[in-house]
Amino acid sequence: MSDITPKILKAKSRINYCLSIADPIIKSSENETKTKKQLSDLHKISGTSKKKFDKLLKKYYGVDIYQYCRDKHNCKC
Repeated sequence: MSDITPKILKAKSRINYCLSIADPIIKSSENETKTKKQLSDLHKISGTSKKKFDKLLKKYYGVDIYQYCRDKHNCKC
């Protein structure tokens, strides 16, 4: 097996799951403040702290959740 451990796969799959939830939130957004709050709460779904969630997202995708939002959906949150 490669150097990818089950712990890394689990962390990455949690991030991917959270991003799959973030996409519809961003697309259906009408209120920037509400969207920003919902995005900041995504770490709760992943089961990690906000700090760890941000660190993992930065590690695997090179961006934080707000940059992901701006890059992928041209959002202004």
